[in-house]
This record gives sequence, structure tokens and C-alpha cells, in this order.
Amino acid sequence: MKALTAALTAVRETPRRIADGWLDPVRRKHNISFLIETCLPVYVVTWSIWKTALVYLLRFVLYEWCLEPFGTARNPIFSTGRYMERGPREDERFVRP
Repeated sequence: MKALTAALTAVRETPRRIADGWLDPVRRKHNISFLIETCLPVYVVTWSIWKTALVYLLRFVLYEWCLEPFGTARNPIFSTGRYMERGPREDERFVRP
């Protein structure tokens, strides 16, 4: 039950998390680099903007709504590590929480 509540909370907080990610200058830079790292190879392989967008959306849903809330990021066997958002580097600081 606790994992389901965490998943529903992740879905509910998605708009705020996306806004935080694009309004914070450091996170925005990280998001842009992540988009390039993810979407460019998929586009080169598929030659389709729609397939590229679908892959990115499915990856977002899988990691943010399924793996992270159910604790697989903390599980040493099924660890996913950092994926959608990188932490700040030594000389960086997030402005938004």
C-alpha cells in the first residue's frame, strides 16, 4: 500500500517537478543535456520524431512513476541509479527545491 501511495504521489507531483526542472537554471541545463543524450540517438536510429517522443515519454513514465516510487532505485539488486535528474555538481546549487 505504501508503494502505491508513493506512485500516486509521484503522478500528482509531476507538474510541479517538471516546473522545478525547467525554472531552475542548473536543472534546466541538466534537462537539456539529458534530452540531447536520450533523444538524438533514438532519432538517428528511428528517423521519426514521433517514435523518439514516445520512447522519451515511456522512459519518463517507467522511471518516474514506476521504478522510483516502488523503491527500485534504492534496491541494490534492481538499482536504477540516477536517471531523469542529475544531482548538482560541486560548483552548482539548485535554486528551486
